[in-house]
Amino acid sequence: MKKIIISSIIVALSFSSYSYTRDYTSADVDKIRITHRDLPNGFRMAQIPAFARDVFRENPCFLDTNGIKRIAKHLYPNGDFNTISAIHSTIIAKEGKPFGDDLVCYIIVYRNAKVAQKELKKLTEYVEFNNQRATVTVKNNLAVFIHSDDVINMPLVMQLKRIIDERLESIGEN
Repeated sequence: MKKIIISSIIVALSFSSYSYTRDYTSADVDKIRITHRDLPNGFRMAQIPAFARDVFRENPCFLDTNGIKRIAKHLYPNGDFNTISAIHSTIIAKEGKPFGDDLVCYIIVYRNAKVAQKELKKLTEYVEFNNQRATVTVKNNLAVFIHSDDVINMPLVMQLKRIIDERLESIGEN
């Protein structure tokens, strides 16, 4: 009898927590994305080289449909562009290297929470494997993926993660 009651409570809580969640949109990205104020000392927004402008028109930016198609499979293994509705990219470079990509933040909005589940699993597994230079925050159909090519920058990656996590908390789920 206790098992049935406990199971019923767990199921009810699961349904009630699901009913209070919502899918994020690109409008939410504008509320949480990295800005110039957030840049660590000694860093700046990177300049986009000419060869990359077909994917990254400016910095920071939302990728267009062609940009999403081109980059999705490179963000994490087997990334599926069909599940993504928006990607916002911020590329951060050291002061002396304006075309560098020392820190990169991708905010990925998947079409909905249901289709996002499989992709988020792939992304989180990738980050777990690369946890000395990457981090991810996942919330419903939204993922904030921040990485660095150099493990020495991991404290800066974590600093940016905290900033975005705080912003996500402030916009809540409503």
